[in-house]
Amino acid sequence: MVTTPRITPNIWFQGTAGEAVEHYLETFGRGSKILKTVSYPETGLPEFQRDFAGQLLVSDFSLRGFRLTAINAGEQFTPTPAISFTLNFDPLQYVDTDAARADLDALWHRLLAGGQTLMPLQEYAFSRRYGWVQDRYGVSWQLILTDPEGDPRPFIMPAFLFGGVHQNLAAEAIEYWTQVFPNSSIGAQFRYREPTGPATTTSLMFSDFTLDGQWFMAMDSAVDQDATFTEAISLLVACED
Repeated sequence: MVTTPRITPNIWFQGTAGEAVEHYLETFGRGSKILKTVSYPETGLPEFQRDFAGQLLVSDFSLRGFRLTAINAGEQFTPTPAISFTLNFDPLQYVDTDAARADLDALWHRLLAGGQTLMPLQEYAFSRRYGWVQDRYGVSWQLILTDPEGDPRPFIMPAFLFGGVHQNLAAEAIEYWTQVFPNSSIGAQFRYREPTGPATTTSLMFSDFTLDGQWFMAMDSAVDQDATFTEAISLLVACED
């Protein structure tokens, strides 16, 4: 079942939105589907959009029940790992741990095709199976085999990586956002035990939180980087008026 969330991630694609959505539907399967599409008008477009006349403008789609919007546009914006999508593979949602791991591995290889590895798929201190991949369209995904004894979380959670000019601002952002949105709360928070790269002992190594009942993640980067937030991945907030 696909619900209409108050906050919907919007992903900007450089003329490849239709192709990307079809790729994601095939990759994720399990009821993933297109919900609605809107096309550019045939006439009356400003000069910078005229090449898109009659083509796809936006596609609302769901991946295993998680709703997103794909924007089909020009080359103005490019996704960065500053916003990624975490995929939680909870063994309790499968026949057993092996089945959860098999699903994780299958999605990893499909997302990696034509893309690149940001963190290798392997065992880490925080998970028996984890990897970070940037797919062929520049969108980043973190795949993790979760601990079945932990608190349940949704399959897909948008994740914010604070680095570059926004380094070490994760905690401040979470506090601000959870005050702005009603029905919000802060979940788990883990700080770095020792300074790691640009991160300090007050920086967040990991945190999750809800905004109006929807789950998100945030962390401060442990390595120096220039990548930061861009308009290529934005969050559409539905308001009453």
